[in-house]
Amino acid sequence: MNALNDFFDVVVSNTVKHGGVTADVNSYSILSPQNVWYFPKYPSKTVIIPATSDLKSEILQFIEKYWQLLMANDCVFGVWLKPKTNQYYIDINTFTRLESDALSLAEKNSKAEGRSIVSIYNPQQNKTVYLNSN
Repeated sequence: MNALNDFFDVVVSNTVKHGGVTADVNSYSILSPQNVWYFPKYPSKTVIIPATSDLKSEILQFIEKYWQLLMANDCVFGVWLKPKTNQYYIDINTFTRLESDALSLAEKNSKAEGRSIVSIYNPQQNKTVYLNSN
């Protein structure tokens, strides 16, 4: 359990320092920047909290609740701060290599889940594309 607690501490500190983190909860590791586009696979499960929240506690609850979904090969854990609203978004993310595919899949996931996806993000390019004037 100590490794898990250490993992949460690293996730929180990196999120605060860098504005977001993508992580593999199965191996308790922060992912290095990849040239892929991340976006929520299940937008209806995204948790949005004020930046003043207890981020570690919220992340722990989220991962405990969605552990099985986060174990899928095409899913990773993501948390990021939306500067415009000063809110954290905690997500079950998926990814694809092409921006056009990410945009198309994000639209599809939004419709299927009944909740709009705010953005797609490529960490290697350090590029965020906001959707639907969010």
